[in-house]
Amino acid sequence: SHDMRTPLNGIIGMTYLVEQADIPAEVRQNLEKIDTSSRFLLNLLNDLLDMTKAESGKITLHTEPYPKEEFCAYVDAVIRPLCESKNQQLTAEVIIPDGCVPKFDKLRINHIVFNLLSNAVKYTPEGGRIQYRAEAELLENGRLGMHIRVEDNGIGISEDFQRVLFDPFTQENRNDNSAQRGVGLGLAITKQLVELMNGTITVE
Repeated sequence: SHDMRTPLNGIIGMTYLVEQADIPAEVRQNLEKIDTSSRFLLNLLNDLLDMTKAESGKITLHTEPYPKEEFCAYVDAVIRPLCESKNQQLTAEVIIPDGCVPKFDKLRINHIVFNLLSNAVKYTPEGGRIQYRAEAELLENGRLGMHIRVEDNGIGISEDFQRVLFDPFTQENRNDNSAQRGVGLGLAITKQLVELMNGTITVE
């Protein structure tokens, strides 16, 4: 993974440095295309590496306290700007029992939430509505049961595709912007991570 990520990060870094220089508009447009393609390729590479790790059982969880306030700050910093760019309304509600602080692998839970919410943004039209709700209940032995629901009023998913939605490399045939769609690994990785946390994921 290091051998593949390093040259890509180098391309992205050098592209950024050249963009800061006084360059003609045509050159800047070409650099922006290089930057967009490089970042797309890096995201694709990261997904492929994550999928390989998950399928080989090499992902381990490193749990630590993740206060509600810190998570909400993540949503506001990363997800809300995506919604604002499409004039979408995002409502986020997190309900935790008093006195409880959940323990998560922060990187992995953020990955799950980002995959679900970024899909909602991508497939919901301008001015649409996206809702995130997480509700925890106290179980035995100091554990929390967490139910997370992401809902939107976007373009929907056919019943046939719902059956294979979480399979790797599956995509529903759409006439949307394919350049933003990836290769159909996001939800497969999400399912692997949820199951690693002893959870389940379903779609309606």
